[in-house]
Amino acid sequence: MQIFIMPAARHEIDSAFDWYEQQRTGLGLRFSQDIYGQLNKVAANPSRFPFVTGDVRRVRLLDFPYGLFFRAHNNGLYVLAYPHSHRNPMVWKNRIYPLPLPAYWASG
Repeated sequence: MQIFIMPAARHEIDSAFDWYEQQRTGLGLRFSQDIYGQLNKVAANPSRFPFVTGDVRRVRLLDFPYGLFFRAHNNGLYVLAYPHSHRNPMVWKNRIYPLPLPAYWASG
C-alpha cells in the first residue's frame, strides 16, 4: 500500500520530533519509531481501525499522546493529520479532500 502524507501532517510530525528531541536526545527517534510502527500496522490492515467520521479512521500512537487520522482508498493510505490529543484534535477536518487527492501531496 502506498502511503501519502499531507504536507500539514508532515509538518506536525517534524515539529513534534524536534520538540521531543530537544527534551531528551533520542526521544524524537522513539517518537518516529512509534509513528512508523503504527503506520505499518495501518498499511497492513486499515479496516481494523475505527472510523471517526465519514471514511476517516484513527489510530493512536502507543507511547505518545498523538493520533493518526487517515483515509484508505484503493491501494493508497492518505494521512491527514497527527494532532496532539491534548490540543484541538479536530484540526484535520478541514483537510478532507475528495479522492483522488491533489497532486501536491508527497508520498512518504
